[in-house]
Amino acid sequence: NIGFLIKNVPFAVKRAEEHLNNAVKILKEIGAEGFLAPTYLSLGMLFKATKRIDQAKQCILAAIGMFQECEAEGWLRKASVALRSLE
Repeated sequence: NIGFLIKNVPFAVKRAEEHLNNAVKILKEIGAEGFLAPTYLSLGMLFKATKRIDQAKQCILAAIGMFQECEAEGWLRKASVALRSLE
C-alpha cells in the first residue's frame, strides 16, 4: 500500500519512484509492452499519493492508451477510475 509506505517509511517514495522509473526504462529497452502499462499505472498512483497531479495524469493517460491498444478491459477500468479520481 503506497499510502502506508509514504507515511511510515522514510525515503520509501523516492526509492519507489526510482524503481518504477528503472522498470519503465528496462521494459522499453526489451520491448515488454504488456508489462509497461501496469508499471505506468503504478507510477501514476505513486504520483497521486504524493500530490504530483500533473505527473500522475501523464502516467495514467499513458497506461490507458496502452491498455486500450491491447484491449485489457479490466486494467482499463482501473486506470480510468484512477484518472477520474484526480479531477
